[in-house]
Order: sequence, then C-alpha cells, then structure tokens
Amino acid sequence: MRGKTDCFVLAFATFGGLAAAEKGAAQIHGCVWVNTKPVKPYIVNWSPGSSSDRCMRLTGSAASMTVSDKGIICQDLGKVAVDSSGTCYFKQSWWGLSYTSTAAYSGSTNSRWTTGPANSDVTLYDYSPGTSVCSSMAHCPNTYVEWSNGANASLYFVFTPGAVGDPGKKPHDPDDPDDLAEDEFGSGDRESVKLNVQVPELEI
Repeated sequence: MRGKTDCFVLAFATFGGLAAAEKGAAQIHGCVWVNTKPVKPYIVNWSPGSSSDRCMRLTGSAASMTVSDKGIICQDLGKVAVDSSGTCYFKQSWWGLSYTSTAAYSGSTNSRWTTGPANSDVTLYDYSPGTSVCSSMAHCPNTYVEWSNGANASLYFVFTPGAVGDPGKKPHDPDDPDDLAEDEFGSGDRESVKLNVQVPELEI
C-alpha cells in the first residue's frame, strides 16, 4: 500500500511541476542597474501593467524596493502570462512595466509576448534608454529573450536610472493594415510567420 501511495505522490508532484510551466508565462522581476552607490538611499515603486496592455491573462503585482548600493537591485513582481483564449489566440499580447522613485528617476517599457509550440519569447518596444530584459539577474544588453515552454521562466526587466539616449523602437500598430500579417499570429499556438517580399528592379 505504501508503494502505491509513494507512486501517487510522485506522479502528483511531477504533474504539478509540469502544470506550473505555462506557455507564455514567466515570473517577473523589476530591476535597476546603478553604477555608483547613491549618496542617499531612495525608493523605487514598480507598476506592472499599463493602459496599453492587450491579451494578457496575468499582469503582475505592484511593489516597492529600496536602492542603497551600486550594482543590480531587483524586486519580484509576480507572474505575467499571455491570454490565448478567444480572439486573443490570433492577436499579439502586449504588457507594460514602469517605475518611479523618490530620487526623481523613472522609466518604462512596453513588451510584446508571443508563444509557439515549443518556445515563448518577449521583445521590448518603446523602452527608456538603458533598458534590457534578461533571463537571469544580470546587467545584459538584450531586448529579446526566448525560453522553452517546458521551463519555469524568470525574466528580469532591467532599467538604468539617469541613462540618456534615444528610446527603444516603437511597437507596430495592430490596427494598421500593413501590420496585420505580423499581428495575426501574435500569441496563439502557431509557428512564427515571416513574409519575404522581393521588389523587382526597374530598368530605366
């Protein structure tokens, strides 16, 4: 009888682990990268989700953290997941993240989430200078991360307070007919679609 019980517990634990690894879902961390130790500690207030979010089932939870040293400082913001139900199956999923601070620093980013049969990915758009997304707690240069659907993914959205420069690339307009092909298979369980358009040369 004990052998059967042990098998049941093992099977339940295995199933639970698989269930936790959802497609198009990740545990989110809001981070700041500080080059030098602040003269005075300050508070960073995280606001996951934005008015432009679309086709997201989970959007994370607001939280605050104290920045008192240099390096990378992160705060867990909970789980974020795409919504692939209904009409969202054929649309892109968008999620935003922003922060403010008592030191007058602030930043934001928008991100497009897509899923496929084997992998999910996130791409940053319209982000503050010095912003990146990483698969570990690090100061990486990435604005794109891909992970296996079988993994319990963690994503680190890293901002650089006080950074200057041009903002990141603008998102495609989902209501623009020219962007319809890219929008069509955004968050659904489909392979990525790429359109190769060749323009013939004109002889004059």
